[in-house]
Amino acid sequence: MDCRILRQVTLKSDGHLGCDDSVGYGIDLGRVAPGGGWRLRDVLNGPVYSHVREVFRDGRVPWPGTCEGCDLLADGRAAEDTLDRHIDLLVEPTLACTLGCACCLRKSILRKGRTEDAMDPEVLRQFVGACVREGIALGEVNSIGWVACAAIIAPSCTDRAGAMTLPDVPGEGACIDLPDSFELRRVSRGETRSGG
Repeated sequence: MDCRILRQVTLKSDGHLGCDDSVGYGIDLGRVAPGGGWRLRDVLNGPVYSHVREVFRDGRVPWPGTCEGCDLLADGRAAEDTLDRHIDLLVEPTLACTLGCACCLRKSILRKGRTEDAMDPEVLRQFVGACVREGIALGEVNSIGWVACAAIIAPSCTDRAGAMTLPDVPGEGACIDLPDSFELRRVSRGETRSGG
């Protein structure tokens, strides 16, 4: 039994790590802690992720009664766990939205105490920095959520060029292009966005 949760991490606007499917949206897998000592491997090898990884290897689901209704569950497929070496990242920049779709979970999430605040850029810096320091390759980085990412996160997280550099990451910096696809690409320190 397989699920994308074994290859991809969802970073919510409040810093929690969670399941990226609506069925499991409320499942909390960990949290990016503020400050310099946070380690991603502590979360990935901690009790919650250890449970997830073990049960999928055994051909079971981690949350019976929830996982079976998920579109991402691949029953009959062998578990493909890359969390120790390579992950893709889904970033939820905010819960803000004005669409009001009838099927949307956003309003119920807000009633449970979450806010529409945009993600603090430090949360994303902590996460990406941990990947670099801990030798976990970061593949695709995509935005998910309730509105177009650039309209909400760009004013609070970017410089004039529309890119966020991560100066606290040793070696090369990382740059996130927000307007089109929230794509992560590696750049050398001081290199401009057009320097590719």
